[in-house]
Amino acid sequence: IKPTDRVLIFAGRLTWEKGIDKVLEALDYIETDNVVLLIVGALMMNNDIHDEFYLKLQSLAKKHGNKVKFTGYVNHDELQNVYNIAYIAVLPSMWDEPAGLTMIEAMACGIPTITTRSGGIPEYVSDAAIVLERDASLPQEIAKNVDLLLHDDSLYADFCQKGSLHIQKHFSLDSYLQKFVEAIA
Repeated sequence: IKPTDRVLIFAGRLTWEKGIDKVLEALDYIETDNVVLLIVGALMMNNDIHDEFYLKLQSLAKKHGNKVKFTGYVNHDELQNVYNIAYIAVLPSMWDEPAGLTMIEAMACGIPTITTRSGGIPEYVSDAAIVLERDASLPQEIAKNVDLLLHDDSLYADFCQKGSLHIQKHFSLDSYLQKFVEAIA
């Protein structure tokens, strides 16, 4: 990864439910030249098991050459360092995700996040992330929004700030403790 690259990050299990194939398909439509996709994760925690879906991902990645990097599994306590390399997090869950924690992690690191209207994700991210529909145009919509964020400094800064403020307000330790006390009271 070069200092001039704009790194997109996907973090999560490498399964169809997490939508990594949609991110790889979006690379076909992104107009910005210096975009690199960093794929952080494995099929299962801390192993190198590969299934048929992983082989599909490798095939999709191959046509983009050095623009796609697979890190494999990264320990949770090291994830912040990896997120901080990224310019944008793209986390398009394709199933009814109950609690999209990777979206929260990315926003906590101050990274604009693109995700999908899926399960509890809209509630978790509110208007602090770009939330797309899970439909046939998803790869094109991901690409359009990546290009928009990369070319509009004001919009980029707005999503950085909205994400950070959203996390501070709703997911800080104080906020968690207050909600916990209210729940048990």
